[in-house]
Amino acid sequence: MRVLLLVLLSAAVAAQTPARIEGEQSDLDAFVGEWVGGYTCAGTGRHGTIVFRLAAGDDSLRAAVLMVPRPTEDDLVPDAVPLAVHYVSVEGRAFQGSLERYDDPEHGVPLETEFGGMIDRDGHIEGYFRGSGTRVDTVPLCGRWWATRTVDRQATRAPRP
Repeated sequence: MRVLLLVLLSAAVAAQTPARIEGEQSDLDAFVGEWVGGYTCAGTGRHGTIVFRLAAGDDSLRAAVLMVPRPTEDDLVPDAVPLAVHYVSVEGRAFQGSLERYDDPEHGVPLETEFGGMIDRDGHIEGYFRGSGTRVDTVPLCGRWWATRTVDRQATRAPRP
């Protein structure tokens, strides 16, 4: 099952619309490579996987985020929901960004999600995310996410013209 999910994520990364990434080139260099990880939200039971790739010198990254909603009585094995990264801003080893707006699978209201975190010198990322509904009566959700570089920086160099 895990291998199948990674294959699906790899295919999703290839098809994903690039997300804008901003920052000084020296700061962006720390994020060059391919990263694989996951996330959890204890409050909702949602979890998922994350894959993203940044080539040296690029001003956009390719990313795939798959959310697995909490099982319900009517749907014991819910389908994964693909989410898209909107933008990422990098400063030093810290970053922040947002996802494209998406509909909450349980309540049907649009959610806006921001995320952030830090990269360590060993090629690991740990961070947080916060989602909030676009209606006043929705409760914010939050969680943690992580990723590890699986393809090094040399393998993701942008091709030279």
